[in-house]
Amino acid sequence: VVAKGASLVFEVKVEGEVDELRWSKDATPITAGANAIIEKIDDKTYRLTIPKADLGDAGHYSAEAINETGKAASDAKGEVDEKPEIVKGLTDVEVSEGDDEVFKVEVSAPVRTVKWYKNGQEIKPSVHLEPKKIGPKKYELSINRAELDDGANYKVVLSNSAGECDSSAQLTVTKPNILKMLQGLKDIDVEEGQPIELKVKIEGTPKTVKWYKNGVELAPTDAAELKESPETGEYSLVIPQSKKSDGAAYRITLANDRGEIYSGAVAHVKVPKAKEITTPANFLSPLEDTEVVEGETLTLKCVVAGEPFPTLVWTKDGVELEKDERLTMRVALDGTATLRIRDARKSDFGQYRITAKNDSGTESSSCQIRESDFGTIRCIASNELGKDQCQAEFGQFGPRAGRDKDDDRYPPRFNVPLWDRRIPINDPLAIECHVDAKPVAEIEWFKDGVKLEASEGIEIRNTSDGACRVRIAKFGQEDVGVYLCVAKNPLGVADTRSTYSVEVMEKEEVVEKNEYA
Repeated sequence: VVAKGASLVFEVKVEGEVDELRWSKDATPITAGANAIIEKIDDKTYRLTIPKADLGDAGHYSAEAINETGKAASDAKGEVDEKPEIVKGLTDVEVSEGDDEVFKVEVSAPVRTVKWYKNGQEIKPSVHLEPKKIGPKKYELSINRAELDDGANYKVVLSNSAGECDSSAQLTVTKPNILKMLQGLKDIDVEEGQPIELKVKIEGTPKTVKWYKNGVELAPTDAAELKESPETGEYSLVIPQSKKSDGAAYRITLANDRGEIYSGAVAHVKVPKAKEITTPANFLSPLEDTEVVEGETLTLKCVVAGEPFPTLVWTKDGVELEKDERLTMRVALDGTATLRIRDARKSDFGQYRITAKNDSGTESSSCQIRESDFGTIRCIASNELGKDQCQAEFGQFGPRAGRDKDDDRYPPRFNVPLWDRRIPINDPLAIECHVDAKPVAEIEWFKDGVKLEASEGIEIRNTSDGACRVRIAKFGQEDVGVYLCVAKNPLGVADTRSTYSVEVMEKEEVVEKNEYA
């Protein structure tokens, strides 16, 4: 192998007498001339010289010695190298950790040796660093799954008998720009007017950052600031002064060539409650003095108001009353307070007082209960011969008139009737009334003329003390109508009815009043 322009020389040594020695190239005879010098050096040595070898002189050369007894031949390959030059050299490159990279080089002429170096140290082929021959003039170095310590200066040296050339470049290995959520958005509860700040912290650098409110992309405005800090990896949405309409589901998406990450949260904006209006306890309708016939039912009523609704205490002659089998106390939703004593006795006569108390004040109302003048009048006449008597019933016209004096029964009568109301949609509804009867009345409920039965969402409860109730868990359009409560016993029938419709105004907070069963 010689360089282009150098002498290409072949020599053979022959044992024995040589009559003729013939030279050929690629089976073509070579004749002596300026481009081919044929010499006999001594009796045994013969030489062929190509003075200035060119690429076309490369080939298969043969020498054949001939005499009377036979012939012998020898051959060899002659190669001519051209000095290589870099056509396409290595270029500096940056690669993410874990990715593959390839250094490529191309030369002007075939080379015989190729060596790769990393920071001056020759590279030994491996699965990780893999030199490759792509063609006679093209070579590559594959770096598979780059590691951080692969960052270095790489050099390739390509040579043949005519010379050598080299090329070098820098490989930089970086941490991959893979987005990772370190801290996501969190749900937040604020009062209206307070700031809202939603923030994420990520690893990696995104190309795009988008915020959404209830699925609609947000743009920066005076009311909403979108802040970005790539150095710290923090991205935030700030609403300096929240409004009720800012309560929503928020989402942030961050993306680059490596992928996309997102996070979501809900902001709840609470509207501050209006300052609660308070009014002192007072009586819209006070107690009134009354008379009761012994054995009848004593009923006392008054209407109480106040915000918050007052607590109520009943007393008789200064002693606080408590419920028992004869005595019941109730408060209806309209503020009507009722004290009922069945089978009144002489001990029930006296002064009754109800005291209403809330945070704004205390008020009371009282009445006197006396025995009624109605009753039995007896006349007794006597003399020395004996005595005689007669009697008569003196009573008011009513359910008991015309019955035997020992008959304490009476037909039903509603002392707390139903009343028309408007109910906010989906609110619970309690329909209540109270009936007085002896014997105890049988109760039936009707809606728009159809008997009402207990079912899911509708509870019917009628107690032996005369309390009649229907409870509807969620009042809807299908519940609108006229409700009728019918009470009957062997002595008569009574009823009360009311209409319930939907309240169209904005729902107001309802303060539940105490109710005594």
